[in-house]
Amino acid sequence: MFQISSLVGGIVGIYVLQQILEWLIFKRIFNDPLKGKVGSTLAAYFCASIIYGFTTARGGPWRPDGFFLYFLGMLVVGFFATKRGLKLRDTIDSDDSVADAFK
Repeated sequence: MFQISSLVGGIVGIYVLQQILEWLIFKRIFNDPLKGKVGSTLAAYFCASIIYGFTTARGGPWRPDGFFLYFLGMLVVGFFATKRGLKLRDTIDSDDSVADAFK
């Protein structure tokens, strides 16, 4: 039961951090939606893993367990973020009104 709850918690944690980081930072940095979504997913994975390592240390050394705990969540969220980024890229490429605006 612990593995299922860890998996669900990892997915939810990575997803929430990914959405926040994408909204705050990565939409403004990258012009390509795929790069922004993948970048925000990786940044959320590293942030969640590092925060987990410090919060579970309890006065001891930093624990790298979070990298293993959040890895599957990062893969699941990254898969759907990649699919969404590709769909957004195709929508932008096929929309002629965007190209007309810069003529």
